Amino acid sequence: MVIDNNQRSIYKKAMTIVQDNDTPSPWDHAIALQIPILLFAPSSSLAQILKAVNLLSTLFGGCRVWVEAGTWINNKGDLVWDLNVWVQSSMTRHDFELHSHQVKAFSAQMCQKLRQEAVVLEINNKEIFLLS
Repeated sequence: MVIDNNQRSIYKKAMTIVQDNDTPSPWDHAIALQIPILLFAPSSSLAQILKAVNLLSTLFGGCRVWVEAGTWINNKGDLVWDLNVWVQSSMTRHDFELHSHQVKAFSAQMCQKLRQEAVVLEINNKEIFLLS
């Protein structure tokens, strides 16, 4: 890949902005929900994804959403492949203390509605497995 002078100039400006922006983030906490996409019932998964996006956006002002593939070992010892959607928000300590219980309750309900053995709730980069 050849980088021309115009691209090099844009890159330098972008790096200057990043380096000059030493203002700490106002968000002390982050919560992410891992939602499995059920191939036998994709509409159930989509409904839970939309509810999670709505909940986190309402509570914390917005969220990020991305898709990933993952694996896990089920209770029978079999390797299972999953396609998952993550929904994540960052928030202030005040908002975390005020609303995190609602996200935990939603995650527990989602686990039951999707008939999963467990779902993952990630709080401040620490995974919590909520068992059904």
